[in-house]
Amino acid sequence: MVYGNQKEVELKSQEVKLGAGDKLAKILTTSKKSIKEIDTALKDLNKADNVIKNAVQNAEKINSKAQKAKDDANKLLPKIISAIEGVDKLAKDLGLSPSKIPNYSEVEDLFDELENKAREVNSFTFNN
Repeated sequence: MVYGNQKEVELKSQEVKLGAGDKLAKILTTSKKSIKEIDTALKDLNKADNVIKNAVQNAEKINSKAQKAKDDANKLLPKIISAIEGVDKLAKDLGLSPSKIPNYSEVEDLFDELENKAREVNSFTFNN
């Protein structure tokens, strides 16, 4: 009977080994799958990082152009005021309404629009 018990012990030992091997195989498969998922996620993160980097660089270029346009507008505003005041004085001396002078009303409207647009650029902030 000792011989029979030894066979039984050997079989149980092999079952334990097989069971442990099966567990390790499952863990190995799961681990490899997890590594692939992480690698894919890291590639996606790097792509997203590059997209953000490019968007920031593009936004900085656009902001620089907007600031230059605003600065140019702010230099133009005093010239417009001076021209309007000159036309106002001339019209008064001639007894005319300034609005009767060609382009006067349009220049006044454009002054207001230009001033508002310059303020918009000045107060603009990126939301993202």
